[in-house]
Amino acid sequence: ALVTLGVGGSSGDLIFLSAINASINTFSFRATDKGESIVDPASAKLTINGEEVSLQASEKRLDATDFSWTRDDVFDPGTSITYLIEIMDTEGNLVTDTGTITTPTFGLLKAPMRATSVDTSKPGFIWRVWQSEYNPVNNLAETELGLVGELKDDADGADLENDAYVEERGPATADGVEDGPLYKFEIPTVINLNINALEEPPAEHGNFRPDDQMPGVPGEYGTTDGIAAEILTFIEFPEGQLTMGVNSDDGFRVEIGYINDRENVMKVGEFNGGRGAADSLLLLDVRAAGVYPVRVIYFNGVGDANIELFTLKEDDTKVLVNDTENGGLKAYRVGVVPEKPDLPAEFHIGVQLADGNVEITWEVEGLVLQKSSDLANWSDVSGAVSPYRPSADGPAQFYRLRQ
Repeated sequence: ALVTLGVGGSSGDLIFLSAINASINTFSFRATDKGESIVDPASAKLTINGEEVSLQASEKRLDATDFSWTRDDVFDPGTSITYLIEIMDTEGNLVTDTGTITTPTFGLLKAPMRATSVDTSKPGFIWRVWQSEYNPVNNLAETELGLVGELKDDADGADLENDAYVEERGPATADGVEDGPLYKFEIPTVINLNINALEEPPAEHGNFRPDDQMPGVPGEYGTTDGIAAEILTFIEFPEGQLTMGVNSDDGFRVEIGYINDRENVMKVGEFNGGRGAADSLLLLDVRAAGVYPVRVIYFNGVGDANIELFTLKEDDTKVLVNDTENGGLKAYRVGVVPEKPDLPAEFHIGVQLADGNVEITWEVEGLVLQKSSDLANWSDVSGAVSPYRPSADGPAQFYRLRQ
């Protein structure tokens, strides 16, 4: 429910403003009647970063009217917006509110982050796992240590062996094989894993049934505590906005794009702590359709453990990644991860007339063309390649290149 809690920029006898929010590409607020002071929807004005924008008003519900503005494209993650709201009641009394608000963070997927190649004959995921009851993994930093075999015995600080069980394959194609300090399994189906799926009756967690047994766990000595795992896959994303989800017990992190480059990888979401099976929803803005490398790290300290990887369909129903029969996104377990382009320190943008049209050109690959109407807020021009010809319709725009 959207609940009105505060009063913005008004006296106690006038209409008041609340529920001021910014999303990836929208700004919204609520105006509420107060006694004989009644909202005049036609009077509402919204100025964003010094530029007045068009507002849409909802039908009044009880004494509240909601207003929204939808941007043609999306803000960059965490963009700071300065706003001014002006609205009158039916008696001509003016109420205003001004301030700064920050847009949500989200995963921004761009063309250079796509896989260099992918083997479409091998659907699914790589599951690499480490397990030892002598060090219950409790956070993402410890998970990364476990994935390189550097976790120590909690009691005496001694080096620990990987106790994951190679013959506990679950949905994998074969037994696990040694892969550095980890055991690697190939899962051709979906990520819907549970440490208790083989119990009678099976203990099921998360959103989807039936669960698959987690490969490698229980470990050699029958224990399920202290799990550090890595999921590697290549997911085919459509262009546009979508919501990805992880149901986990305990924590996880999702990375997309340059997953072999710790400094430049896109971290799109995480849960860094202990919990029972619960959802975390991650917002993605895919600027160019294609297949992107995805890395998910996962840990379990003690007790139950599960992980699911899914997306939301247009009707908000959940579907597992690679459950293509039910509309899930395709995933492949073999591909080549791109390297971040090594761009020169200087690069140039050219502007000229060609056949009576403005044409923008640049020579260096891997650059992103951006546009702005105010030189303060910039957005990517989706799918733009050189030479690019902007539309002659609409307001004047500024253009720039960004690494």
